Amino acid sequence: LYAQSHIILLCSSSEGFPKTIAEAMGFGVVPIATRVGCIPDHVKPECGYLTVPEPEINTVYESVAALEQLVKNTELFHQFSRVAYQYALSHFDRKIFDHQWQNLIYQCLS
Repeated sequence: LYAQSHIILLCSSSEGFPKTIAEAMGFGVVPIATRVGCIPDHVKPECGYLTVPEPEINTVYESVAALEQLVKNTELFHQFSRVAYQYALSHFDRKIFDHQWQNLIYQCLS
């Protein structure tokens, strides 16, 4: 489904860091998500949009505005898509994930 998608819209009022965003970005899907949990650590202004979680009506307006901007400016969409993909490769790649877990385990054992 991600390979057929352009945008992932996540309007949670509370999150850690949803794996769906990482997976979607790995396919060049542009995230529009609420500014909660660890989402702002990975959804940067050059690859997606962050909306305020409260009040919810602001989330709706900001999400619609972001969608409109991407629809009207396809070059911006493609730029965000490329950056999202590259970010996912450099931060969520399986080898990187495994290496980080190994480092954490070694640190805990030391």
